[in-house]
Amino acid sequence: MRLGGWCAAAAAAAAAAAAAANPGAFVARIESVDPAHAGKRCRGALVHERVIVTTANCLITDALTWFDPRRITVALGNATAGVRRALLPDGYEHDRFRHNVGALVLSAPVPPGVAAPVALSSDPVAQGTQLTVAGRSPAHASVVDAAQCAHFRAFDRATQACVAVGAPLCPGDEGAPLVVHTAAGAPALAGVASYAALLPSDGAAAAAAAQCSARVAYFEIGSAWAAWLARAVAEAGGRASDISGAGTAGAADDGLVEGPLSLSLPPTASAAPPLPLPLPLPLPLALVPMMMMMSLAR
Repeated sequence: MRLGGWCAAAAAAAAAAAAAANPGAFVARIESVDPAHAGKRCRGALVHERVIVTTANCLITDALTWFDPRRITVALGNATAGVRRALLPDGYEHDRFRHNVGALVLSAPVPPGVAAPVALSSDPVAQGTQLTVAGRSPAHASVVDAAQCAHFRAFDRATQACVAVGAPLCPGDEGAPLVVHTAAGAPALAGVASYAALLPSDGAAAAAAAQCSARVAYFEIGSAWAAWLARAVAEAGGRASDISGAGTAGAADDGLVEGPLSLSLPPTASAAPPLPLPLPLPLPLALVPMMMMMSLAR
């Protein structure tokens, strides 16, 4: 075996050992600060040694300006990493939470002994599928009939799914990975938390007071983002094949937009209110159960 092949095999073995030792180590804690605006705390998932997938909302301030990547810190386990670039889809609409996906390119690769990238789910997450939301407090979840979410104006059946969560999702849980387990018991990434909204019967006032979500969550369907995520990995110097489980097809064929240090995002044309029940939170998870990105690949 050539040296390069041996090194690759050794790295893969180390990554597998790290994943077995700490199967949740791919869950990233993201903290963004800005001298002029409120900061944000979010979650994300390590999908490549240098790429974290999260939401677009996590990458911009309340004033719709980019967070300086140099002021974003990513923590994986007890280790921290700096951010070199922030990316989001060119089809992102902040007021509708449309195409609410983002990626952070880290300043350096995450060592295999610290955390191993999670594989992307290769199977569609169908109604009734049992999942886990890896937020601050892990919660069980299941896919429910999309009709339960269809009356929300931001809901998009092509790129989103309706998910019932068994425990509250609170500030700081935006971007939290949605995890499904394979037949072999290994975790696979089905999505990340995007936004939240209560069904009318869920006690909106009480949930708003608690600043937590209640019952129904939304997820971006990850299979729609396979091609976009492959582009993000290429921006990090990797290849699409570096992402375990990733394909190349995707319903959302968006380009990449990089966050310069002082770019204001243009307002979108819609004048409708963002979504039901905005809460006084420093991040756009300010609504009340959660929407999340599902099935990052077929």
